Amino acid sequence: MDPIFPRELEREIFEIAAIGNRQHIPHLLLVCRRVHQWIDPYLYRVVDTSDAMLVAAVKAKTDAFLKHTVRHLVVDFHHAEEDLVKALLFGCPDLQTLHFAPDMHIDLLPALDALQLKRLTMWVDNAFFPLSWASGSSMLHRPMFLFITHLELNYDGGTTTEIALTWDEWTHLASLPALTHLAFSEILARYLLLPTLERCGRLRTVVALFGNMKEARAFVEDFPVITDPRMVAIAVTDLFDDWVRQARGEDDYWGRAEAFIARKRRGDIEATRYLLED
Repeated sequence: MDPIFPRELEREIFEIAAIGNRQHIPHLLLVCRRVHQWIDPYLYRVVDTSDAMLVAAVKAKTDAFLKHTVRHLVVDFHHAEEDLVKALLFGCPDLQTLHFAPDMHIDLLPALDALQLKRLTMWVDNAFFPLSWASGSSMLHRPMFLFITHLELNYDGGTTTEIALTWDEWTHLASLPALTHLAFSEILARYLLLPTLERCGRLRTVVALFGNMKEARAFVEDFPVITDPRMVAIAVTDLFDDWVRQARGEDDYWGRAEAFIARKRRGDIEATRYLLED
């Protein structure tokens, strides 16, 4: 197929089409060889290690192809092969966002420390944080947190070892140099929200996450009045789906929280309101 437009413009048109609607990518790949070369990497920008079909396709790619292609990674050890996870973490230096399901493996820490992640979602459980506390060194001091701007911390209370829920064990949150957005699941929010707002002046957005609006309303009714405009309580029915949308450049709870905070700062809504119900 001979090009109609200049090659650079043609490529930009196809890339915009791929980014705008991933469902079009398989069709775009069939246009011609050069378009296939341009668009194929967009199928692997977001890799979910629990997706068997995608994992099979990833395994068929060369290390050189994956190295600067994978930007967003979901690690679920209930489905993923540990060797594949290690290969992606060590072999993809351009990773920007990482979503860790529960039961993260400690031996992955060297790979994580070598990355410059911008966004991290993880579960705080006895397989991760308490091991660092037991040795007297907060996990938050590790290099993996140096470039994080958006951090989501989840804890469901179901681990075999209770984690520390006092600010003394979390003080380094205030020292993370790039952190501007911090989210807690409900249990963590109950213990850490107020000291975080008081001591983390550089944060622009602080979110308490809930699985549904009923839980969010109950939290707000039971919690002290908060006048800090950075605070948002938000219900997200499917956090994983929300993360995928963010990885694809679509609207997510961070964007909704930022818009809510902007309305508070403009005076469109009361400064003491922090439950996002829209």
